[in-house]
Amino acid sequence: MSRLRSVPSVLLLSLTALVSFGSAKAETTKLVSEPTEAALRAALAEVRQMRSTGDTAPVRLQLTGGVYQLSQTIELNGEIVGEGLTIEPTPDCKHVTISGAEQLGVPTKDADGRWRYPLPTTWRANGIPRVMLVGHKLQTAARTPNEGYYRIVECLPDRRSGFLYEVNDLPSPLPLEGHVCDLVLLHDWSSSRLPVKSIDAESHELKTVGPIGADAPHYAIDHFEKQPRYYLEGHEAFADLPGEWYVDVAAEELVVVAGDDASAPNVALPVVEQLIVATGTDEAPLKHLVIQNIRFTGTRFPMPPGGMACVQAANLQARDANGDMIHQGRQGLSSAVHVEVAEQAIVRDCEFVGLGNCGLWLGSRTTDCRIEQCKFDDIGGNALNLGEDSSRSVNGQAWWQAAPAEVATNNVVTKCTISHCGQLLPGAVAIWGGFLKQLQISDNEISDCPYTGISLGWMWNPTPTPAGNNRIANNHIVRVMQTLSDGGGIYTLGLQPNSVIEGNVIEDVPLNLGRAESNGMFLDEGTTGWTIRQNTFRGIARSPLRFHRAGENFVSENTWQLATPDTPPVRFNSTPETNITIENNRVIDN
Repeated sequence: MSRLRSVPSVLLLSLTALVSFGSAKAETTKLVSEPTEAALRAALAEVRQMRSTGDTAPVRLQLTGGVYQLSQTIELNGEIVGEGLTIEPTPDCKHVTISGAEQLGVPTKDADGRWRYPLPTTWRANGIPRVMLVGHKLQTAARTPNEGYYRIVECLPDRRSGFLYEVNDLPSPLPLEGHVCDLVLLHDWSSSRLPVKSIDAESHELKTVGPIGADAPHYAIDHFEKQPRYYLEGHEAFADLPGEWYVDVAAEELVVVAGDDASAPNVALPVVEQLIVATGTDEAPLKHLVIQNIRFTGTRFPMPPGGMACVQAANLQARDANGDMIHQGRQGLSSAVHVEVAEQAIVRDCEFVGLGNCGLWLGSRTTDCRIEQCKFDDIGGNALNLGEDSSRSVNGQAWWQAAPAEVATNNVVTKCTISHCGQLLPGAVAIWGGFLKQLQISDNEISDCPYTGISLGWMWNPTPTPAGNNRIANNHIVRVMQTLSDGGGIYTLGLQPNSVIEGNVIEDVPLNLGRAESNGMFLDEGTTGWTIRQNTFRGIARSPLRFHRAGENFVSENTWQLATPDTPPVRFNSTPETNITIENNRVIDN
């Protein structure tokens, strides 16, 4: 009788479980014994030391339950990941949180009945905070109006530096020196978030630090609407509702308007911008990184000194203290967890909640990766970013031209729930994808977003790129386009040959609040190569489909409910109707 046959079956199963990721090397389990940043970093240092001896076998890093409050980003690379790294709770643990927020101390109550929390001595390190966690929920500073928006009277002659406001809209006087006051102005599909430079109570003129809107001509204040919407945020004069907060700069305190509850709310200051950044190299991509059953929260919103002008989907132009652009071109808002140059990475059963920036970015040069059964909610920017834009260079040329094989390929996003993104940047989307190949976005629930649900593509014409063979299927998308316009439940750009949008249900897209209409799907500039079939549209205030400067696409077997008998199911903007083949679609009753 062989010795192997005499081993109990339970032990055999245990031995089998140690062989993972297609490797014959036994997996090592390391325990993080207490929920502290120091213990987590010590465990990672042990893994790094193990790798330095030549042991690249998979490691399972198990975290004891609790809140791991970080002071700095956790950085993972090939020297730590080796042939596999899994980060997860211990088997008997239900709750592990990695947070970038620092709990504030016990407050006092002032003569006006407001709670005053002393800020930590390092609070100025990242600039004045624009977001806090109040009662574990993401909350921006006090604003005016409390709900909805004001509309400008007219912009100043240069169409960039400011505008005239209605006489009774803003408190008067409104001193700015020593106070925080940001303007958030809504363009059709984006926003500007800029510090206010001056307010003249006599002329009713408001000016900002630097120009309002991104540098392209169509972001001028009055390009889309002569009287666009705006609100102001951060000043103590706006704090008039329970729970609203502002920073008393001189006293170095956070002040919260008290409610009926006798106890002070739990308040935490987000201080870390990114919680985990995992990056491989072109020569050695990360392999088999798994992050599962972890809750991520408490990242700060990275407000530049002169604010930011957004262009689309949380891509922005950052400004310095003088209002000048910090970088040429545009950049995406950072994410709490960022993975790039990786193969077969998995993010599973995680929560991304209460985050001041974006949630998760599965970025450049990622292949065969999966994001599954994750929850995204209460997020400042995009919930989930995929792939990359065109800004990276290889040998002095745009990467997608010089090295098209580097396109993110064969990634999957499935069975996730996404809601309440764009809490700080209304032009943010639930899922943004730049250039991608063989991407699958399927069986997700997306709801309550200020702009688009799923945005895929980043080329505004039909120029061939590596993008294509993508599939958006069986998603339920409801109550998007709640704030901005010119988007839809699904939005596409560029040539993406052999791609399919099928089986999705898109509901409750309201009448556009800006100039351009909102739709069930907006197939924008260059959109070519898509088959759009077997989708259902209900409660769409305008046309279910809209094509703008689109190429050849195929539309079949969709079911749509039309807002009125005169609503066209498909609208064509600068698109020859002959470009779109439309067959066997069905109208259903309201």
